[in-house]
Amino acid sequence: METAHPETGAQPGRPSHDRARLCVVALMLAVGACLLWPATRGSLWTDEMITWITVRRPWRESLAQRQDYAAPLYQTLLRCWVDRAGHPSELSLRWPAVLTAMLSVGAMYRLGRQCGGHRTAMWAAASLAVNPMLLLHGSEARPYTLWLLASILSMDVLLRLRRHGGRRWLTWYAAATTVMLWSHYMGILVLAGQGLWLIFGALRAGS
Repeated sequence: METAHPETGAQPGRPSHDRARLCVVALMLAVGACLLWPATRGSLWTDEMITWITVRRPWRESLAQRQDYAAPLYQTLLRCWVDRAGHPSELSLRWPAVLTAMLSVGAMYRLGRQCGGHRTAMWAAASLAVNPMLLLHGSEARPYTLWLLASILSMDVLLRLRRHGGRRWLTWYAAATTVMLWSHYMGILVLAGQGLWLIFGALRAGS
């Protein structure tokens, strides 16, 4: 008789695992295909123009500007390849959002496996892949999908840290959470939620 995995609750079986991973890859590619067309079409809208203005300014000056309150990671990444003196294409400013939207689907599958096994993971990944907000913000030159990806990874690593302990997972959690906070300041809300989850978990274990 087959038993469930002690950590994820998933049933053993390599073929089903491989099929699930192929489905996740297909979902990621489908999200990318849906986002690439709008990412190459249409002019920048107001907030995206603010991103472009931010990138053109000196980095220290951009941190203090009042027009954009987003954390600095997205605009810092753009500085690595965008010619600040020229006129970059819409795609050159938007493709990091497209890529991180795709990766978020895979990260959600990984998180879902920890929470409930392959079936839960597939439902979670599929739900995110068709989420209107992901499809809306995934083709904009804004940091929202970068923040989403980092938030999912932060929670995923926190679960592993709580389950296994150890310096390695603590280091990965610190890295993922730092990226989350530097992607968007809304990351502080995720951090607060994680703290409450740990507190309630400790109280429940002690009762």
